[in-house]
Order: sequence, then C-alpha cells, then structure tokens
Amino acid sequence: MRPDLDDVLSGVQRLLLNDFLPALAASAPFLAEQAMYANLLLEYGKKTWPTLHLALAEEHGDLCATLASAAGALRGDTRASELVGAIDAATTSAVTDVTRTSLDALAARNRTLRELVSRVVILLDAQESAASDHPQRATHSAADGPRHAARAATDTYLVRAARRQYANLQQLGLIW
Repeated sequence: MRPDLDDVLSGVQRLLLNDFLPALAASAPFLAEQAMYANLLLEYGKKTWPTLHLALAEEHGDLCATLASAAGALRGDTRASELVGAIDAATTSAVTDVTRTSLDALAARNRTLRELVSRVVILLDAQESAASDHPQRATHSAADGPRHAARAATDTYLVRAARRQYANLQQLGLIW
C-alpha cells in the first residue's frame, strides 16, 4: 500500500510540529510562527482536497451560467460587444467536461471565467459612472434594464462565491 495525499500532508505536519517547531521556538520565534502557519495551511489542504473537484465543478457551472446571463443582457449594447464576444468565445469554444478534466485544468479554466466576470463588473461600473456624470439624466431609461440585469447576475454570483469561500474557511474554524 502507498500513502495517499492525506498521509503525506500529515507526515509533513508531524515533521513541522515535532521537529522544526521545538528547534525554532527558542532561537527563531518568527520562523516558529511560520512553521505554525505552514501547518495550518497543510491542514486546510487536507480538509479541502477531498472535495476540491466538486467545488471547482460547482463554481464552473455557476460561472458559465452567470456569464451567459450577463452576456445575454449586454448583447445589444455596442459598448459591450467586445466583452460579449470574449464571453461567447470562452463559454462555447472551450466547453469543459468537469467530470473528465484534471483539477489544474479546471482551476485554470475557472480563473479565466472569473476574469471575465471581473471585466463585466468593470464595464458596468464604467457605464454607471458615465451615466451618473451625465447632467441631463435624471431618471433611468429603458436602456438601463439590460445593464441592471447584467449587474444582478454578477452581483449574485459574487455573493455565492463569497459564501463558498466562507464555508471553505470555516472548515478550519478561522474567520478573517
């Protein structure tokens, strides 16, 4: 039998806590603190690793749905045409089968999709800023509807993403 990832990480933790930490405690308190922090990160890895693929798959589905909704809402906006094209290209040309994709490839894909969500938020912020700077615009127009729909899609994604991160951190009993 060979050790699994949990066994390897536990072994490194024992080495840190039983050998390095006592040796560093008196002579190098800062390094002892770093060893404790490294131990905490290893514990976090042990607790998140078993469900990481499921978490990445869930996030991937959420990102794809969010971007499809935002792109759909912004499709008629000429100022968003480049971004809508980038979203369409990312969500259709590189369809990811999350059950057959490696963790590193899925994580990289999610990073790309998260960047597109950020670009949507930046575009919406710029449009809202420009609209509020326009002195003749006292009320909302019908053109604001798609922008509000895109904002709602991205904002609700960001809330769900924050909840997932918070739940992940709670596995260690830490809040920051």
